[in-house]
Amino acid sequence: MSSALLFSGFVGLLVLQRFWELKRSQQNIKILLESGGEEFFPRHYPVMVALHSGWILSMLLEVWILEREFSWQLAGPSMILVIIGQGLRYHAILTLGTHWNTKIVLVPGKEALRSGLYRYFRHPNYLGVVLEIAFFPLLHSAIWTSIFFSIANAMLLFHRIRCEEKALTDYCAYQQVFKD
Repeated sequence: MSSALLFSGFVGLLVLQRFWELKRSQQNIKILLESGGEEFFPRHYPVMVALHSGWILSMLLEVWILEREFSWQLAGPSMILVIIGQGLRYHAILTLGTHWNTKIVLVPGKEALRSGLYRYFRHPNYLGVVLEIAFFPLLHSAIWTSIFFSIANAMLLFHRIRCEEKALTDYCAYQQVFKD
């Protein structure tokens, strides 16, 4: 079996994982909205979906069309960082429970989480995504995909985190006004 074929199998598993996560996210969003939640800043979401879809397609195309060679020196450390990224993302999914989703949805009376890794930094899920986008393509030397999508993801996450922080700040201030 060729290394490109094996890599494609790993990408296939990643795609299945992402579909499962999207399904879970949709279920969680439904629960949050039924609990009085509200979605904020939805306009960037299609860009995020396009970025992740393009990333998956790009790494496959780079490996197959540019015939990237497999390198243990690159794949070994990359695998460790991908596993750390997966661990961070799944820690966030499990810690947030029904509050985890792929959009920005806030529920009245709920504060930002401060347990688990959230005690130490605000966005462990995004750190996990950063590691995956940067290092998953390097499992089979797709260097251009790693560089391009890491830069694009950094720009998108900069915007996304600002949106989340603004939503939390504005929403919590709004809730406080109506509490008093």
